[in-house]
Amino acid sequence: MKINSIITILFKTAFATALLLLLTLQSCIQREDNFLLKEYKVKGRLVQSCDNHTPIANKLIILESENNPILFCNNRYKVVSRTYTNSDGYFDLKYDRQECIYNPKVSIEDPNGHPTNNYPLVTYLKGNENTNLGNVYLHPTAIYNYVIKTNTPYTTTDTLFYNIKYLSSKDSVYSVAIGPFTNGQELTTHSHSAQRQVHHGDEAFKDKVYDMKNIWSLKATNGLKSKKHSDSIIFYNCVPYTITVDIRQ
Repeated sequence: MKINSIITILFKTAFATALLLLLTLQSCIQREDNFLLKEYKVKGRLVQSCDNHTPIANKLIILESENNPILFCNNRYKVVSRTYTNSDGYFDLKYDRQECIYNPKVSIEDPNGHPTNNYPLVTYLKGNENTNLGNVYLHPTAIYNYVIKTNTPYTTTDTLFYNIKYLSSKDSVYSVAIGPFTNGQELTTHSHSAQRQVHHGDEAFKDKVYDMKNIWSLKATNGLKSKKHSDSIIFYNCVPYTITVDIRQ
């Protein structure tokens, strides 16, 4: 076979290979472009509170992203999407796929444009997926009450101190109840305002109040033992929660 023929065959083979690689690369790029351009939506309805579902209209709602710790992203805080609630309180926050989105949250934007003053409504969303938040409360609350469990006839000289605090709180303000105490006795019902949080992987969205600290102590007399108790506890907004105070001797 002549040298020229061999060179021609090699050239045609290389050209065909290069063309195939180019077409494959173009197809991949096109698919990637379509993937990146996918639109997502976070929707919900802004209402006043757990016991007042009056819609809040014409409120500027934003979807904001925190700084992403992945180095190649190198992005700062940014607003991913903005919209206003309609007359019935509904909102749709639409955005294209964001590779560097991190811990997105739905907030009410500060009218003066200061991100640190934005009012968070829903935190720890999962980015790049459609999300239906349902009702979003402007003033969410957790409702809880204390129920005493006892087998001892305490007297008016016995005092119970109790409180719910943030885990990081150092305040020493307590509610006070004076004996005698009876089994099944309910103390004053309390409510605690908190931020709505959405947890990844849940089948349904849960309105979680921050982890709190449940503290109570009993100052007993007449030979009875005093008691102390402290543990972390989780509440869910708009859902009554019962805390048992076990002061059995």
